[in-house]
Amino acid sequence: MIACWPSGAGLSSAHVKLKVLAFLSGAGGSALAALWTFPSMLGSAFLVTWGAEAAQFLISQGLALAILAWLQTLPEFGVEAVIAWDAGRDPQRAHLAIANLTGAIRLLLGLGWPMIYFVFATAGRKSATQRLPAIRLEREHAVEIIGLVPPLLYFGVILMKSSFTWVDAVVLLVLYLVYLWVLFQNPPHTVENLGDAPAVSRWAYRQPGWRRPLAIGALFGAGGLLLFVTAHPFLESMLAVAGVLGVSQFVLVQWVAPFLSEFPEKVSAFYWARRVTHAPLALMNMVSSNINQWTVLAAM
Repeated sequence: MIACWPSGAGLSSAHVKLKVLAFLSGAGGSALAALWTFPSMLGSAFLVTWGAEAAQFLISQGLALAILAWLQTLPEFGVEAVIAWDAGRDPQRAHLAIANLTGAIRLLLGLGWPMIYFVFATAGRKSATQRLPAIRLEREHAVEIIGLVPPLLYFGVILMKSSFTWVDAVVLLVLYLVYLWVLFQNPPHTVENLGDAPAVSRWAYRQPGWRRPLAIGALFGAGGLLLFVTAHPFLESMLAVAGVLGVSQFVLVQWVAPFLSEFPEKVSAFYWARRVTHAPLALMNMVSSNINQWTVLAAM
């Protein structure tokens, strides 16, 4: 059972994060490595993004985004696993896993969602008929939006009882599986909308027969593998760059490291937010990642 202490979480979480960052920097982090890790991370983000755009014509868009969210949150799962493992060995630090989780969610909600609208409004200001245009969601997006509600309500129960047990972890996993099942019931997008997809996504979908799912799976697989291989060196190199620039340890731990761990989500979301037709996809990308965090990541 994990007891939830409201006080001192920030400082203790920062201490554990410093240990994680110290381990990473000791693994050979170099600012020069950013010359290959940054482009590699961008490449991996685009590959899985193109895969998701092609997959929405085979399966529902929500399910494609759920797969995308799984791949994009690999760095976050890695950092959370290290902190949770450390907390498991020292019960007095068990609350740190929750503190780190809520910090990541706060950054994604507080920065990610507003930035999507900022990119959307800025990119479409010339063609917009309104000074402050709105991102219009489709009916199918109701699944993702409503999917946020059950885990949020259940976290209210966790806060009221001031504990987090294996039962809570099972409940959160069941909520996520139900969410996936509902997404699976939605139909895929019609092929008429394929013209709005990027050239790589169109190429993958237009492959004949069995080559079509293979090509789409290859985009997901190649992007996910590149993301997995690059995630730690990327974090190391970016932290080294921050150190060279004189960024303080406090800023490094509280803001830079969490921002970098969520970098893949932001790349795909901001890429989609530039186009009016794809702005809802950008927002749902963030929502899918949030649902991942509130259920599977918390249960882990």
